[in-house]
Amino acid sequence: LSYSTVLTLWSHLKGRIFHAAEQSLSNFLAQDGRRRDFGHKIEQIRGKLQVLKQLGYILDDEITDKGALTMKIYGYELPISELFFSGLLDQVSDEELGMLLCAVCYESKKGFRYRTPEDGRFRWLRRTVSRAVERIIRQEQGVHLEVETRPPDFRLSGAVQAWMRGSD
Repeated sequence: LSYSTVLTLWSHLKGRIFHAAEQSLSNFLAQDGRRRDFGHKIEQIRGKLQVLKQLGYILDDEITDKGALTMKIYGYELPISELFFSGLLDQVSDEELGMLLCAVCYESKKGFRYRTPEDGRFRWLRRTVSRAVERIIRQEQGVHLEVETRPPDFRLSGAVQAWMRGSD
């Protein structure tokens, strides 16, 4: 389940989220031997809830403002929310925002050569975004999540920058 799905389920069910998961089609299929052990899935949900609580998306069993925003994002929700609530998105230009969002979503191909900007502002952006995402990844590693958030990949930033400046 995605973080936004876990948050949405938690907002409606709280601790009953595990009972709902037990009653799910996924669990039914697991009993038939066609899916992975259901206990493993419950542990993954518990792990995601722990990450969400540690990062401030859930506080005292209630969804925070940070969590409410994250529930509305599907895909890359934790990196985007962390960057938004850090105030970084207010500090960057439109061009930098394009590079930042691309880096969060992009996964480069191996062996392909990329040209990235080398100015100090770009290095600051890359370092700041990477640190924010690394914080998420450390929390995920602490609870042994099967699927972790990917680190940002800035290798397409040069192309995004050129495009944002009007290059063909």
